[in-house]
Amino acid sequence: MSCVPVRGCRIGEGRPKVILPIVERTESTILEKAAAFSTLCADCVEWRVDLFDAAADPGAVVRCLAKLRVLLKEKLLLVTLRTKEEGGSIPVSHEGYLRFLRTVLDTDCADLIDIEFFTAGTDLPALVQDAHTAGVKVVCSSHDFHKTPPKAEMVSRMVAMQQAGADLPKLAVMPQSRTDVLELLSATVEMTDHHPETPVITMSMGALGAVSRLCGEAFGSAMTRHSQRPRSGGAGCGQRCAGQLAAQLIYQYTAPPESDLPSGGAFCFILFPFPARSSESRSTESWFRPQRRRASQARPHPDSAFPMRPQPPPQFL
Repeated sequence: MSCVPVRGCRIGEGRPKVILPIVERTESTILEKAAAFSTLCADCVEWRVDLFDAAADPGAVVRCLAKLRVLLKEKLLLVTLRTKEEGGSIPVSHEGYLRFLRTVLDTDCADLIDIEFFTAGTDLPALVQDAHTAGVKVVCSSHDFHKTPPKAEMVSRMVAMQQAGADLPKLAVMPQSRTDVLELLSATVEMTDHHPETPVITMSMGALGAVSRLCGEAFGSAMTRHSQRPRSGGAGCGQRCAGQLAAQLIYQYTAPPESDLPSGGAFCFILFPFPARSSESRSTESWFRPQRRRASQARPHPDSAFPMRPQPPPQFL
């Protein structure tokens, strides 16, 4: 599978890269969250502009985006306006959506931009070309909140994204059974093995699909998204269930020898060993904070080609 290099981060190589979303509504809380995220070991921060109170004001969006770029330093910045049809908070006209994308591209602040496959429609190839001209990588996304389509349809959709020039096809679907989760993973494997022109991002939503957010390196998904805001259920539930375990994708590359871990055993989830720290609850962010340890204590990755630890923090409507 090929990789997408952005600010020294090679998306598609090694462990799945972790995305932390900013979902706050005011500029002050958005910037506060960005400052907190800038100290964490996650790879990418996604700003969900549709949740911003001033999302309809281009000037406010541009000002906030410029401040985010400064605060995040070398961390990757993914900018997303999620439309209501794709699970977002606000309805956006087609023309308004195109204006938003081009406004973001003109700022020279985003490293990656999310372009919805169905919302962009026939304009997708031109939008991808505009993004590449601006030096921005494209995450082309599609969401199905009611079902998991057949494997052939999922593969066909991601191949169409590749053919339009997208750097990172992204597919999120809702499972109704464990078999649906396997169907999504199987589609991911087929993309990796038979259509390796780009990395892909795939996830099965909800609690049932939480495992799909964690096993990307084994099946081929290049990034995983972790929610910072509790939700009452539905698609976000999988992000909540996967929360601390997603942080393990970083921990397993920087963990000290097991003999140095606090007593209490280990909790195992699929393929990822998860150390039992204590009975006390911890904030989500604490799992992403860098841990101090000697370089000689780092656990080597089985494939020396991969790094042992994450890269340092490298009117619309």
